[in-house]
Amino acid sequence: MRITQKNTKARSRRSGGRNISGEKLRLGVVLAALALTFSAVTARLWYIQVSQHKRYLEIALKQSTGKIPLQAERGTIYDRTGRPVAHNVVRAGVFVSPRSAEDAKAAGRYLDKLFSKRRGYHQREHKITRGKFRWIRRGIDDALARKIRLDAPAGVFVMDESGREYPYGLVGKQILGYTDIDNNGISGVESRFDEDLKGVDGKADIQRDGLRNIYKVDENPLVKPQPGQSLILTVDWEFQEIVEEELRAAVEEFNAQGASALFVDCATGEILSAAHYDPTEKHPGRPSKLKSITDSFEPGSIYKIITAAGVLDGGIATPDRLVYCEKGKWRLGRRTLHDDKELEDVTFHQTISKSSNIGVGKLAIELGGEGLIGVSQKFGIGQKTRVDFPGEQAGVLHTDMRWSDYNIAALSIGHSVTVTPIQMAMAIASIANGGSLYRPHLLRGVVSANGITEDNREAEFVCRTMKSENSELLRAMLEDVVDTGGTAPPTKSAIVSIAGKTGTAEVPRPDGKGYFKNKFIASFVGYFPTDEPKVAGIVIMDRPEPIHYGGYTSGPAFKRMAERYAMANPKQFSPASHQLLVSVDGGVKGKPTPDLMGMDVASAHKKAARAGSAAQGALTEGRIVWQFPPADAPNVSSGPIAALSVPSFTEQVARANNPDGNKNVKIPVLVGLTVRQAAMLLAQMKLQFQIEGIGRITDQIPESGSIISRDETITLRANTVAAS
Repeated sequence: MRITQKNTKARSRRSGGRNISGEKLRLGVVLAALALTFSAVTARLWYIQVSQHKRYLEIALKQSTGKIPLQAERGTIYDRTGRPVAHNVVRAGVFVSPRSAEDAKAAGRYLDKLFSKRRGYHQREHKITRGKFRWIRRGIDDALARKIRLDAPAGVFVMDESGREYPYGLVGKQILGYTDIDNNGISGVESRFDEDLKGVDGKADIQRDGLRNIYKVDENPLVKPQPGQSLILTVDWEFQEIVEEELRAAVEEFNAQGASALFVDCATGEILSAAHYDPTEKHPGRPSKLKSITDSFEPGSIYKIITAAGVLDGGIATPDRLVYCEKGKWRLGRRTLHDDKELEDVTFHQTISKSSNIGVGKLAIELGGEGLIGVSQKFGIGQKTRVDFPGEQAGVLHTDMRWSDYNIAALSIGHSVTVTPIQMAMAIASIANGGSLYRPHLLRGVVSANGITEDNREAEFVCRTMKSENSELLRAMLEDVVDTGGTAPPTKSAIVSIAGKTGTAEVPRPDGKGYFKNKFIASFVGYFPTDEPKVAGIVIMDRPEPIHYGGYTSGPAFKRMAERYAMANPKQFSPASHQLLVSVDGGVKGKPTPDLMGMDVASAHKKAARAGSAAQGALTEGRIVWQFPPADAPNVSSGPIAALSVPSFTEQVARANNPDGNKNVKIPVLVGLTVRQAAMLLAQMKLQFQIEGIGRITDQIPESGSIISRDETITLRANTVAAS
C-alpha cells in the first residue's frame, strides 16, 4: 500500500508540474497573440493615417461632402437713359443628391406627394439615383421653399439662385430676347452678349453630418462666382414702347398681316427702336428673331432714294431737269413700265415727290446698270450692316445681270432686289446727315461688376454715299413727298416736320413667276425734323387692306411715332427744330413763308420784311421766278428766303447778243442761307459748287458779287462740320 501511495504521490507531483507549465504556455500564446494583434492594428493605423492619409481623406470627403455649382449673377441690361430693362431676382429651387438607393426612393416618394404626381413620376422623369445631382424644380415660391426646408427627407434640399426678370414685360422683348432656366441667353441681346452677361459660375460644398441625413450648402464657396458685366443699349425704351403700340394700332387699322419698324440716330447709327408686330405670333415672350433686322423684302419705290442719289452724284440730272413720263405708260421691248398717274413733262424733283416709275427709270438708264449697282453698294445694299444682333440677313443685289434698259429701270424702282429694313433705315439716315453711312449698333457701353463704365461704343463711319451738296438737293425732294402734291400728304405733321419716300410694292410669288396683283408691301422711309435731322427710320406694313399705298398706311404710322417721340423729348425737338410757333391760345400752328413769285425785286424785299424775314440770293432786276422755302411752307425762325430773279426782257436780249457774257455769272449772296437753300439756288442757276459742313452758310469762296465762269466751282462753308 505504501508503495502504491508513493507512486500515486509521485504521479501527482509530476502531473501538477505539467499543468503549471501548460498554463504558462497558454498565457504566453495569448499575450503573444495580443501583442501581434496590437502591432497589426498599430501598423494598420499607421498605414491608414500616415501612409495612405491622402487617399482616405479623399474617400472621407466624398462620403461627407458633395459639390454643386454656384450661379454667377447675370449682368443687368439698361436702355440709353439708364432704365433697367433686364435684371435679376432671387428664386428658390429644389434639387436632390441622395447618398443611397434608399434615400433616392424616399426622395422620389416625397416629391411625388409634394407636387401631386403619380407614384414613381419623379424617379422616372428625373432619374433620381444614388450620388447624382438633379434639379427638380426651379423658381418655386417662398412658402413652398420653407416647407421643403422643414420636412424634406435626406437627399432633398432647397437652394436660392438668380433668375431673369424683364420689368417692362413684352416691350422690347424682341430686342432683349430671353434666357433659359440656367440663365443662358437664347435669343436677342441676351444671346448675342451672353459671354459678357453671364460671368463665371463658382462651386460650393454640400456638408453632411455623421448620420448623413442633414444637408446644407457651405457658407464659404470653394470657387467664388464672378458676376457678369452689365450692358447699356442704344435703345430708348420710351420710344420703343411708342413704336410697338403704333405698329399694333396700324395693323388693326389697316387690316394688315403684320408690320415692322426701325429707327436710328442719324448722326451715329445708334438704334433707337426696333420692333415687329405679328398678330399670329404664338409665343411673343419667347421671340426667335427681330424681323426689322432679320427679314428681307422687295422695297419698291422707297429704293428710288438710292437711284436719285446716284443720278445726282453722277451728274445725270439737276432737280429742275425735265423728264417726259409718257402719260403713265412706257413700252420697253416686250415689257411695259407704268405710273399711277398720267404724267407728261415733270422735273426730276417731281419724279421723286410724285414717285414716277417712268421718270426715275429713264434717268437710271442714263446712269447705267453698273452705275446703279455701284451706288447701291455704297449704301450697303446686298451686304450685312454688321449690326451687333444675331440673325441679320444681307438681302439680294444681283451684280452679274445682263443690263437691258428694262432691267436697269426695274432695279431703279426697287424690283429684282431685296433689302432689310435696317439697310433702308441706314440709307435714309445717310441722306439726312449729309452723305455719311454709319454702322448701326445696339450696344452703347459696358459696365463692369464694380460699376465702372467701360468700352463705350462710338459712331463707326463706313463710307461716303453721296456728296453733301447733293444730299441737300435730295432732301428738298423728299420734303415735297409729304406735301400736297406728293405721295404722302397724310404723313405731314403739325407737330414735327417729316421728309421721306413712300413705297408700294407688289408681293412676289413664291415660285418666282411674277407678282400677286392684289397683295402689297406698303412702306415709308423717312427722317425728322427736316431742318436738323436727328432720327431716321422705316415703317413697313405687310398686305394692308383695302388701302395699300405706303403714303396712306405706313406714312401715317411713321408720323404718329415721330410726333409722340418729339412731344416726349421737348428739349431735343425744340420749336425751331420742328418749324412751329405756339399761338397765344396755346394751339400749335405753322408760320407760312410769303409768296414772292412773280414780284419785282423791290416788292419782294418789302413783302419778306413785313413777314419778319428777308429775301436773299440772286436778286438783281426783273421778277422772282424761284424761292425756297416755297410759298406757305413753314419758314424756320423767320430765316431768310432764298430767291432768284430773272433779268428784264431788254437785259436778256442784250446778253443773247453777247455770247461770251453768258459764260460768266455774278455770285449771289449765300451767307446766312441754310445749306439746302444755297444748294438749291446754285443748282437752279446751273453753277458748280461744293459744301463743307451742315447748317447755315458762314463763308463763301469767291465772295458774293464776284464774277466767275460757269465752269468754276463755288466753295461754301457751313457752321457745323459734317462727317467725312
